[in-house]
Amino acid sequence: MIDAIGALKDHYRHRGIRKLVYKVVPFIYARVPSQDDVYALFRHDAQRVRCDLSCTIDLQHQRPVSERRKRARRKACKTVTLRAAIDDLPAFWAVLTETLARRHEAVPVHTVDEIALLASRFPDEIQLRCAVMDEKVIAGVLLFCSRNVWHAQYIASNESGNQVSALDAVFGAAIEEARAGGARYFDFGTSNESAGQVLNDGLFRFKSEFGGGGVAHEYYELAI
Repeated sequence: MIDAIGALKDHYRHRGIRKLVYKVVPFIYARVPSQDDVYALFRHDAQRVRCDLSCTIDLQHQRPVSERRKRARRKACKTVTLRAAIDDLPAFWAVLTETLARRHEAVPVHTVDEIALLASRFPDEIQLRCAVMDEKVIAGVLLFCSRNVWHAQYIASNESGNQVSALDAVFGAAIEEARAGGARYFDFGTSNESAGQVLNDGLFRFKSEFGGGGVAHEYYELAI
């Protein structure tokens, strides 16, 4: 790995590139220990320039779920129906788009057509779980599922979903499904803004109350 990082530097140096930013794949995604790249980056004098914090549940050693999350799930299960169907993607995307615009003045990184195409190519790896009330999608999570990790790529709930704690029902069921399917981790994703310098405390606390802990997403810069 030390030689590989050196070869990367040589490759880009010959093309006039002055620096390389390297994002380390978090350890939870590896099937066996494989942080050789982190050591190699150190040996090549790379500097850590960013660190985001994700919240992840170790499904073999899950921390206790908070009483608040348990109560919210019970409340939601009295009201919503859970559905696992990629056909709900357009309805979920409408909820997601509205939520991002309202809360963050942002838009999804992907379009609904891009996700639909990816899901058609990877039907086992890209899955959707939604909460439905009165036949309308009010909350959901788009999951990227690998052998080791179920990762929540997109999370959204509209006002109706917030009122009945719909995401608690969605996440509770998805976590149980991931464990039953043999995954080791359930990853909620990062909760950062401003290139990692700001942590959304409320969002991170919500995720951690399902029994998760922090996993660092590190970025290194190599001077070439």
